[in-house]
Amino acid sequence: MKKNVKVNILWFVLLLAGYGLLTLLVSAGVLNDFYLQILQQIGINIILAVGLNLIVGFSGQFSLGHAGFMAIGAYAAAIIGSRTATYPAFFAAMVLGALIAGAVAVERRARTQVMSSMISML
Repeated sequence: MKKNVKVNILWFVLLLAGYGLLTLLVSAGVLNDFYLQILQQIGINIILAVGLNLIVGFSGQFSLGHAGFMAIGAYAAAIIGSRTATYPAFFAAMVLGALIAGAVAVERRARTQVMSSMISML
């Protein structure tokens, strides 16, 4: 258990160091908007790939709606973020996307494997 905590703390420290480095590079003017947009796209694709690996690789489930759930979260963030571009609005968009995905998950849970795959295409 202690080894797992140490590994988690190490990853958290690396994450904070990476965030600090990016903040420093942006404030120094080394990274412009183009490079930030590329880094954001890389981060989004990493999140999508890790999520798909968890669903398909570890649990063995077949999910056709994985990209759809990602799109629901993206649209929620875009709509709420276009009205107010603040951190609380961003977190509200995450909650809204999670609620919509949760509503589909509740319906999907009661179905068989074939029906579950078809529901995930919504």
